[in-house]
Amino acid sequence: MSKPKVLVTRMILEGNIDALKEHFDVEVNPDDRAYTKAELKEKMKGKDGVLSMLTDTIDGETLDAAGPQLKIVANFAVGYNNFDVAAATARKVILTNTPGVLDTPRRPTPSR
Repeated sequence: MSKPKVLVTRMILEGNIDALKEHFDVEVNPDDRAYTKAELKEKMKGKDGVLSMLTDTIDGETLDAAGPQLKIVANFAVGYNNFDVAAATARKVILTNTPGVLDTPRRPTPSR
């Protein structure tokens, strides 16, 4: 049985990608730049899930390009201004973000 296909639109920590690869067939954007809309639509085709960034516009056009098998778009960001929530709801695609990710206090860097 084949694994569900996931697109990661920008490079994230390798450990996170490795964890995804345990369960999914993962395609990662190898370039340190956002996809153009045309590239994003092409890369989303046939994917079951997308791990997006705030720079990726997820609207009806991109959701339709992905296809009806798309189940989830998970934003690797606090916000969701890049999501067309109504378009995703109409297509029964789950949208998530990472609220609170910036709330964790950092430990001070030791002085030298």
